[in-house]
Amino acid sequence: IDGGAASTYNWTGSIAAGASGNITLPAATLAGAGDHSISVEIVSTGDIDINMVNDNAAADISLLDVVVASVNEGFVETTFPPTNWAVDNLSDNTGWSRGTGAGGYGESTTSAKADFFNIAVGTFDLYLPKMDFTTFEGDLNLVFDRAHARYSNSYTDVLQVQVSEDCGANWVTVYDKGGADLATAPNTTSSFKPDDDEWVTDEIDMSAYADKTDVLVKFHAISGF
Repeated sequence: IDGGAASTYNWTGSIAAGASGNITLPAATLAGAGDHSISVEIVSTGDIDINMVNDNAAADISLLDVVVASVNEGFVETTFPPTNWAVDNLSDNTGWSRGTGAGGYGESTTSAKADFFNIAVGTFDLYLPKMDFTTFEGDLNLVFDRAHARYSNSYTDVLQVQVSEDCGANWVTVYDKGGADLATAPNTTSSFKPDDDEWVTDEIDMSAYADKTDVLVKFHAISGF
């Protein structure tokens, strides 16, 4: 974990040739909020391992243990993702980034950018800080400005907003727009930089989560190139 010393776990069981199995590793403690890396290696088997290519696995994880009651973010600061936010991008780190040169309705020159233009296929997520709504008063909504242009009518990008109440084990889609429904500007074969009048504002009713703790919200992008 995070490049530290390896711990050894002995597993007893059998997996047939060509089959797969699930091995539950012991619980581990991560050192606070932020990004962490986990790597696993099979170092020995009871039989001859003729396929050693799949003996290693690694994953990155972002731990969101700071709980807030509300979020107001314009992506103006140079740090991305912002404090207490997280991204789950593709393996080459493409996906969500801080876009410069255009902001909502021209009120700024920065935004969060989903780079559909350079990604042939794949999904990538932008996570809001973890939120606790048990003491929240007033209308509970998620409001955001967006701008999008299609390359042509043959390509369909999708933007979803998903919510989880169980630390990301299960997600509910509360917003889903793609293709012509997502577009706010005419088709373009160049990388899209929206004009001030090519933005729209969407508002999602979040009142169903008014009494919930540990609410996770993410922007889930599905690239159609």
